[in-house]
Amino acid sequence: MKNKKLIMAVVALTMCASTTLAFTGCNNEPEHTHSYKWTQTKAPTCSAAGEEDGVCLECEDAKTRPIAIDPDAHKFA
Repeated sequence: MKNKKLIMAVVALTMCASTTLAFTGCNNEPEHTHSYKWTQTKAPTCSAAGEEDGVCLECEDAKTRPIAIDPDAHKFA
């Protein structure tokens, strides 16, 4: 009976420890402010917004952001 209680205690402790690690992670690196290198992927026109993709130079986090409509980009025929 003592062995069964000991085994159950070890299992419970292991489950709690693994759950805690899953939520907190093992990453001990300090937080940083992202510094993105932006590349235009779609040029804005006089009627549609453009788009650019960015990749953080430190952690490679990726983002996409819009580029505002350019009223001066109108092409006359």
